[in-house]
Parts: sequence; C-alpha cells; structure tokens
Amino acid sequence: MNNLSRIFFLRFLILVCVSILILIPLLAFAQDEEEGLEEALRVYKHGDGGEKIVALTFDDGPKPEFSNEVLDILDRYGIKATFFVVGKEVKAHPDMLMAIYQRGHDIGNHSYSHISAKKLTLAEIAAELKKTNAIIKQITGLSTKYFRAPGGWYNIQVLQEVHRQGLKEIDWSINSSDYTTIVDEFKVEMDYDDLAQKVYDRVIKKIHPGAVILFHNGSIQTIRALPRIIKAIKDKGYGFVTISDMMRTKR
Repeated sequence: MNNLSRIFFLRFLILVCVSILILIPLLAFAQDEEEGLEEALRVYKHGDGGEKIVALTFDDGPKPEFSNEVLDILDRYGIKATFFVVGKEVKAHPDMLMAIYQRGHDIGNHSYSHISAKKLTLAEIAAELKKTNAIIKQITGLSTKYFRAPGGWYNIQVLQEVHRQGLKEIDWSINSSDYTTIVDEFKVEMDYDDLAQKVYDRVIKKIHPGAVILFHNGSIQTIRALPRIIKAIKDKGYGFVTISDMMRTKR
C-alpha cells in the first residue's frame, strides 16, 4: 500500500470512528425516547399472574349511602381495596374520603366530573386530573399515583397527559357489570337478589391470579353480592391486595 492509499485509508477509518461516536448517543437517546413513550402509554389491567392475589376496586364514590357499607364489609373480612374517586363527590363528602383513607385503603383518581374523555379537550382532561389530585391531597395529604378513566375510555393523548401528571392508568381484567340501572317499577326484592347473583357469577367464573376486579360505589346489588364474592375467592385460595401492593409484585 503506497502512502496515498494509506492516507485515504486512515481518513476513512477516522470517518467511521467519528460516525460511530456520533451514532451511539443518538441511538441511546432514541431507545430512551421509545421506552419513555412505551411507559407513558402503558395501561395496567392485571398483575403478572405469579401469585394467587386479586385487587378489588370501587369506582365513582365516595357516596356515603354505599361507601360506608362497602367499607364495613371490607373491614369484616380484613381486606384492603382501592377506591377510584370522583373529585366532585370528594368535594361533597370529604369525611367519607378521609374514612376510606384512615381505614387503610388505596385511593385513585377517577376524574373530577366523571365525563368521558372523548367529550373533553386535552386541556379539560388535564384540569380534571389536576383538580381531583389536588382535592385528594388537600383532604388526606396523599399524592395519588393512579388514574382510571371514566368508562374506561382513553387515547394516546389522554395516556400521555396521565403520565405527565405522574399517574398510571389502571383498567381491570374483570368487570362485575354491577352498574345496571333499575327502573322504578322493577325495584322489588327479588330483582336485586337476581342482579346480585349475576354480579357474583360474572366475577367468580372469570377469577384468575392477578385479577383487577371492577365494582362501583352505587348499587344495592354490589352490597349484596360482595360478601359472597369475597368468601368464594378466599375459598379458592386467593389473597386480596391493593393496587399499590399488586404493582409492587409485578416483575
């Protein structure tokens, strides 16, 4: 190889080395960006299934006429659950939120007005999250970590805003469908019992390790079904955890 060839080869080698030095941080940045986006868009619907545990979750409260009974049932069985609360209900019933907190349950954000995000602008969604976070912290001193979208509806923009506010989107793997509306002429004793049986059947037939079970603070059938559901799940060898506990067990 003559001197001219050596010079060209050295220049080529230097160019390759410089390119690699430039590309490495760029690739690392791109990977970090991708991982950050993946984390921002992550939705948690269940635990990893490694343990026989389930998480009971209750949406739409606090509502004293139902939340008090739910709390008493949970106390009776020594269970801690997670309550996804609505800001306007918290404002109306601050003592009820404090009771949930003082009795050792998790508290999550379920928006301020319980309006589907599909009907709101991104700015309105951000305000809904912030207002509810603020009122939860004002009453309990707690900075909540979790959000559940009303109706389970969200898109990429909603998930990114949830992430920006330091929250994780929590869905469910079992929907008890306990929110059936009962019209006045249908309100007889057996109807509630029948609805409670349907709630029980939906949950027990689908129970699995790591299940996140969706209930609501607002129906008689939930109150009637809950003790039987808890007993049946216990009889199957499952334990009960909060969402925070379940997140800690995820690998």
